[in-house]
Amino acid sequence: MSGALPTKLTICSTCLDTSCGGEAGIGGGGKLYAMIEAMHREHPDRDAVELVALRCLMACTEGCVVTVAAEGKMQYLLGRLPAEEAVAEQLLDFAVLHARADTGVTENHNWPPKIRANFLGRIPPPTAMDVDWNDEGCNL
Repeated sequence: MSGALPTKLTICSTCLDTSCGGEAGIGGGGKLYAMIEAMHREHPDRDAVELVALRCLMACTEGCVVTVAAEGKMQYLLGRLPAEEAVAEQLLDFAVLHARADTGVTENHNWPPKIRANFLGRIPPPTAMDVDWNDEGCNL
């Protein structure tokens, strides 16, 4: 993976989720970011993933929300994520899968089980709009 730009895992830092109303003023998004950040420091593939905290991803009804994206690759939007250690770990694992995939497309049967039902959408990269993405990774 040397020379490749890292996949950006962007976490909405102000999101609330249904299981976390905000302990000590920190909502679910802030808690999720803190968990991922701690795991990222010790992760063997940490150079493949860049963490980004963004104040708002404007998907408030779907919180907690994250994006997984890299230049020239398919992008993913995930939501309705509880602020839980297992979810944080599997989001980081998925970001590594995305980083390793040439197009960013990962087969849905390879998605980590704790986040498999949380994919809200995938967005083709603006730099590759002329590519036919219709059959890429979709076996639904």
